[in-house]
Amino acid sequence: MHNKNLTIAQVNMSFKGIASFGRCKIVNLNDKWVSDFTILGVPYGFGVAYFPGARFAPREIRDLSTGCSFFRNEGSNGYWSIEAKEDFLRDSIVVDVGDVDLSLDTKYCLNNITDSTRKILQHHSIPVMIGGDHSISFPIVRGFVEYFKILNIIHIDAHLDYKHELCGVKYAQGSPLRRISELPQVHDILAIGCRGKRHTEQDYEDALNRGVKIITSKDIRIYREDAIKEIKKLLPKNQLVYVTIDIDFLDPAFAPGTGSPTPGGFDYPFLMEILESISLECNVVGFDFVEVNPLNDTNRITSRLATEIIVGFMSYIWKQKSIKK
Repeated sequence: MHNKNLTIAQVNMSFKGIASFGRCKIVNLNDKWVSDFTILGVPYGFGVAYFPGARFAPREIRDLSTGCSFFRNEGSNGYWSIEAKEDFLRDSIVVDVGDVDLSLDTKYCLNNITDSTRKILQHHSIPVMIGGDHSISFPIVRGFVEYFKILNIIHIDAHLDYKHELCGVKYAQGSPLRRISELPQVHDILAIGCRGKRHTEQDYEDALNRGVKIITSKDIRIYREDAIKEIKKLLPKNQLVYVTIDIDFLDPAFAPGTGSPTPGGFDYPFLMEILESISLECNVVGFDFVEVNPLNDTNRITSRLATEIIVGFMSYIWKQKSIKK
């Protein structure tokens, strides 16, 4: 029976309206606006050598994020955590500027990703970039280095992504960390979770010679209960940090919707512990979340997990920034 006391304005179901991230306000990238976090979709998939589909992730993740309306157009944002017994993202301002404009010209795409990153930083907002394949991380970081003289990188991934080229292409999903390391403003680099059989000894040695600190999945298992403590020792404390998160850090049993599923990964709680530690120890100025592939997913569980991780990391970052205000 229809409740006569309800008005159309009050009924705002999650499946209604345009799917912005978490139902947050939609703004034009080229307009003037104020925000603490800015969501930008990067539906780029030209860096993939094998299984396509990551380009559809921003739309899928946004769609599923509407079920968690943490970012209201009016009123106080945020949510209360029954686990932490506290509010998160309270009074934060989050906007969604849509997707980077792309074409079939890869040079145009990469340059536009960089330009879009710059525009967000001009608004003094924290970019939250939803990919797309992992090759997007380089043009994003390239946009950051104009604003920060020194920038540190934390790379959370099953793969080191330090190949010089992939199938003759230097800007592919297997190369972003090497391209990023070539930027003179990039200082410390920490790679967490590397495993599998797709690495070469040369790539590994090249990364070490550059000064990349590498914690493999086996290292984490050896540390066991002390794994977070050991990771904390390697974090660039109180330094500016950009974080890139590949969904395949998680085991494919938990996140099957990715183009390079690699056994021997980790679960969601462990990843969130790492991200909370990064937020506590470092000054996070932006992050990307990549390699979700809706075409390879099961019952959309990977995209749902992506939403939880993105919101959770934003929550940790906002908590620390609120404390320091």
